[in-house]
Amino acid sequence: MSDINQNLLSLLTKVSAILAYQNCSAYVVGGFVRDWLLDRQTADVDIAVCGDALIIAQDVAEAVDGRYVLLDEANRVARVVVADGQMWHLDFSSFSGGIQNDLARRDFTIDAMAMELQGLISGSAQLIDPFSGESDLRERLVRAVNQGVFTEDGARLLRGVRLAGELGFKIEPRTEDLIQKDCRKTKQVPGERLREELVRILVLPGSGGMVRYLDKLGLLIEIVPELKELKGAEQPKEHYWDVFNHSVETMAAAEFLIRESLWKY
Repeated sequence: MSDINQNLLSLLTKVSAILAYQNCSAYVVGGFVRDWLLDRQTADVDIAVCGDALIIAQDVAEAVDGRYVLLDEANRVARVVVADGQMWHLDFSSFSGGIQNDLARRDFTIDAMAMELQGLISGSAQLIDPFSGESDLRERLVRAVNQGVFTEDGARLLRGVRLAGELGFKIEPRTEDLIQKDCRKTKQVPGERLREELVRILVLPGSGGMVRYLDKLGLLIEIVPELKELKGAEQPKEHYWDVFNHSVETMAAAEFLIRESLWKY
């Protein structure tokens, strides 16, 4: 576990004081906990609060001279952006019925861990890990929290692949089976969300292999149905692959150009 950046620690201390004054329980959850356990630096902090996250985020933004950004009014999710030598993103979400219930609604075990905010600051926090996410971190596995995670949000299908690629992890076999079973759920996801995940996959080193993995899981054709026509389509005899495989290999060879060109969009 890495030490928390001093600027971030100071910022979180201010946030904790605001929440304590409001008698509001708060937990650091998800990706920040995962990355902290992996010794990965991150500028994104997810904070789950037992209260109205939108109001709390507005109060925090005002107190720390940050910028308030509404992310999801229906689900009560908001962001506070703070520039303090570095750009910090504090994402606030509401929970009720206990932090365990909040973690049970998340997608993968490695993102379903939490620590009390005040305990994290003081160095005394105990890891809350009801789905053995820390064990999966050690095993370098991406595992679904439950069998319904993809039916609840089809974007998670691509997010699992992206997380595995970014972290150098593997998707465990039963989760792979769930992805293949639910791959058509991508049809229900807004195009901009699919595009965001796909671009983040394509800019990873070895993106050609990632595209083949998407195809293995049944996701590629669901996202780009036009590619189905390329499978088995023969080329002139001087070409070894069919049109589909030739396209994938071309993408693999051009992955550097993909990374350099897609970032600006």
